[in-house]
Amino acid sequence: MTGQTISERGEEWLKSVTDYHCNGAYGKANGLAGFDGYITALEERQRREVEILHSLNIRHIIIDDLRENRDRAYSGIMGALEE
Repeated sequence: MTGQTISERGEEWLKSVTDYHCNGAYGKANGLAGFDGYITALEERQRREVEILHSLNIRHIIIDDLRENRDRAYSGIMGALEE
């Protein structure tokens, strides 16, 4: 999460998504709170989504960080589509 995201969406957005993730069933069951709890919930969600994706018998590609190297990500996507 970057300061840019918060500046684009606002502090109210951050408070809203933090509350949503920390005060839901998973957040409460795991004692999540604040920004760190929000990030923990997102990391667990991503872990589960990737686990499900790998268990399906479908072709897929995972882009780790589009912002880090947009050209490499684009090349990976195009390569996967061409296969």
